[in-house]
Amino acid sequence: MGASKEWKWGYIDHKGEFVIPPSFNGAGDFHEGLAVVKIDWARGYINKEGEFVIAPCFEKAGDFSGGVAKVMIDGEEHYIDREGNVIDTPVHEVEEYSALPVDEKLLSIYFEAGPYSEGLARVQKTATGKWGYINEDGKYIIRPHFRQAGDFHDGLAKVLVQV
Repeated sequence: MGASKEWKWGYIDHKGEFVIPPSFNGAGDFHEGLAVVKIDWARGYINKEGEFVIAPCFEKAGDFSGGVAKVMIDGEEHYIDREGNVIDTPVHEVEEYSALPVDEKLLSIYFEAGPYSEGLARVQKTATGKWGYINEDGKYIIRPHFRQAGDFHDGLAKVLVQV
């Protein structure tokens, strides 16, 4: 009997090539050069080389904004700095990430679509179809072959593939 395959998240560049291999149970977008990733139940932060900057030890973890991120440790919310140190009170409240508006024209053409981010929009042609990326002229730049896909942030986008 062959080994069963798993679905894992990784990160691609604007050419659709993996720059961080699919090896995570969950993945967030890059903000301020770091992204939240999930290994089993724990969340930590990686850099654009796929290296852990802050080890996966949090129950929940938010995006960095202004050099701080909100995390959950033992059921309690805390703020951490970019080195993973718990800080008393952030200089400012971390802003929640607000999604860019989706181009209404895309929703009339595709079953589902994301906003244009860094010149590309993620699109899904049918409900059971794969995700790909188009440019502002509507031309596929990255062919649709991902189970799920995220928007580009800091030059990378998270995608889900079977490994």
